[in-house]
This record gives sequence, C-alpha cells and structure tokens, in this order.
Amino acid sequence: RATVLAPGCVPQQQRGWRHRDRCVRWHGVGMRARPLIAAALAVAVLAGACSGDDPVLVDPAVTAEGTDDGVATTGTDDAGDRASEPEPEPEPETSTVGDTLDGTLRPTAPLQLVEVVDRLGHDATAFTQGLLFDGDRMYESRGLYGESALTEIDPVTGEVLRRVDLDDELFAEGLALVGGRLIQLTWQAGRALVYEAETFDLIGEFTYDGEGWGLCWDGTDLWMSDGTDTLDRRDPDTFEVLSSVDVTLDGSLFGDLNELECVDGLVYANVWLTDLIVAIDPETGEVVSRIDASGLLTDEEGAAGADVLNGIAYDARRDALVITGKNW
Repeated sequence: RATVLAPGCVPQQQRGWRHRDRCVRWHGVGMRARPLIAAALAVAVLAGACSGDDPVLVDPAVTAEGTDDGVATTGTDDAGDRASEPEPEPEPETSTVGDTLDGTLRPTAPLQLVEVVDRLGHDATAFTQGLLFDGDRMYESRGLYGESALTEIDPVTGEVLRRVDLDDELFAEGLALVGGRLIQLTWQAGRALVYEAETFDLIGEFTYDGEGWGLCWDGTDLWMSDGTDTLDRRDPDTFEVLSSVDVTLDGSLFGDLNELECVDGLVYANVWLTDLIVAIDPETGEVVSRIDASGLLTDEEGAAGADVLNGIAYDARRDALVITGKNW
C-alpha cells in the first residue's frame, strides 16, 4: 500500500518521547556543512506504522527559508567566542538527548524535519535491532531472548520470506552485509554470528569484548556501536578493532548510539529511547546533521505495544532511507 500525505503537516505536540501527530515537514537549518540528506537523500522511506502496522516514505525537504533563518547559528557564535580564548580545552561533557530536542541547547548540526508521503508493510511482531537492503532484498535482525532471529523480509509487504532462529540465550542486535556474508551482533554474549546470505547457513563466528548494539559496513570497514558515545572501526575479515572514535555534538560527547547505517561516508545512528537519528562523520566523530523522526506513532499505536524507533536501511534503488521501530 502507498499513501501520499498532504504537504501541510505541522510540528507535533510532544508527550514524553512519543508524539501525537503522525507526519511533520522538517525544515533543515544550516545545511551548508552537509547537504547530503537534502540532496542525495531527497526521499526517505520510514518503515514504521503511521497507520496500522505499515511503514512510511518520507521527504526530508530543506526549505530556502530554513537554511537562512539563523536558528542554528546561536551555538556557532558561542563556539567562535570560545575558540578565540587562549584557554586549554576542557574535557568534553556528555550531551543528553534532551539538550538536542527540547530547545535548551541549540546545536550547530543542522536539524531536518520530514514529511510522510508513503508507507510500506512491516511485521509488528519484529523487535527490530538491525535492518539493511541488498538490491531488492531486505534483511532484519530481531532481538529479545527466546525470540531472536535473522530474517529476509519482503520490502513492500513486510512478509517474512526466510527465518533462522538464534539460541534462546542469545539476544540479537545489529546486522551488516559484507560481500555475501551477513554479520549479526549479539547484545551481551560477545558473539557475532556470520551467515551465508544466499542460504542463511551459519558459516562462522567472531568474538568481541563488551556489548554489541549497531553495525554497518562502509564498503571497506565495519563500524560498530555499543550504546555509548564510541564507534569502533573493525576489520570485516577478522573483526579486530582497527580504531575508535568518540562521537561529539558541539564539543560534548554524544552517547546512546544504537542501530547504524553507513551511507556515502557518513554513519547514521538511532539514538536510543528517542525519535532522533544523527549523521556522524566517522573520521572526526562529529555529528554533522540530525533528523527528527518523531510523530510517526499515534497514542493508540504506542498503547498497542509499539516500542522505540530503531532500524535504518539504505535503499540504493531509490536513493532512500528506510526506518522502522521495535514492534512497529
């Protein structure tokens, strides 16, 4: 099913981390630093339930007024004043999600609003932890103890086409495709499972320290999150940590990084327990853009069991992002 919504959707009322209205137009601010989302990703697909259990296609359009209205320049002026003072740099503080959403801090990273224009099917029983496209195929990693699985799903209807269940003691997390191999993280077991994508046969396993949250492949290396403010760059053949980068927003550490997607040199990350997606420059760790994906669930859908926003997949055929949530 496809639904095109009128372009007149307006920002929604906030209720905790959930929001009432289901579609908004985001006005990008300060897009000079990174026009990728406005240009290269002119259409984004949201695989979440705007109505029933179906996902959603979104246009993160940037308006001319938005780029010049100065909303995002407050933090820039402050940063310039600090830079002119010959004082040693203080240790970065950890940024809270509230700072980026409630207006108490005005980050310089441009903020984009989206407009829902279409929707796709998604299995509402899926506790989504990882999501990715490979051509016209779509793969999903489902979490929870006793329910974790690797699935191939129909990208239009959400129908499960293939499924492999994990052992009950494993809680599945992020998912990445490297060549013909699917690599699936586990939360606290320190194990990354390696499958043959064509057959879903388990062909290997990596081990790692700490927790596994999000995973994506940039064409050369893997990027992995563990729920903190750190991204690890890993060798796709050995899973060895090659380097690590601290993620920052306006000089403050920015944590709770969850599911990841690598697109055109950036790492997109869900921010845990929020409707925020951030685009990160993995070379510097700087958050260069923010996407507000709020307003996709009604109160009724939230009460029916839909959990937090999680899952980002890049569809190269449409040059679009697909996002969903746990049990959406």
